[in-house]
Amino acid sequence: MSISDFLAKITGQADRLEAAISTLEADHKAAIAAKDQEIADLNALLNKAPSAEALVAKDTEIAELTRRVEAAEAAAAPEKINSEVARIVAAQGHSPVETVVAGKTEGKTMSLAAFKALNHAERKEFLKAGGKLSD
Repeated sequence: MSISDFLAKITGQADRLEAAISTLEADHKAAIAAKDQEIADLNALLNKAPSAEALVAKDTEIAELTRRVEAAEAAAAPEKINSEVARIVAAQGHSPVETVVAGKTEGKTMSLAAFKALNHAERKEFLKAGGKLSD
């Protein structure tokens, strides 16, 4: 092989290596740009996340709403409803009817559904005998 052939071969290899290096550099720049964009996207998501103070405020609001719901549910307990019904019936001039919660009855008791199935005379008799309504 002559020196000129050898130099041509080396020059050809050098040209191919330079082309490969250029391709790798372009790919590397594209990969870096893609990672930079991914970092920017993640930072944007992080900035949209609620702050710790906002989360604490929401937790406090949830606790207050839960307390209010529990208070409303307690206010609507059967005993309170029964006593309110008895008060309203008494305010209308009727003799009070004692109402009790199921499971807390003593003596003769009857469910409201069974009581409603009675005729007027039977209802009156039941109440005069000291009967109690249960829910």
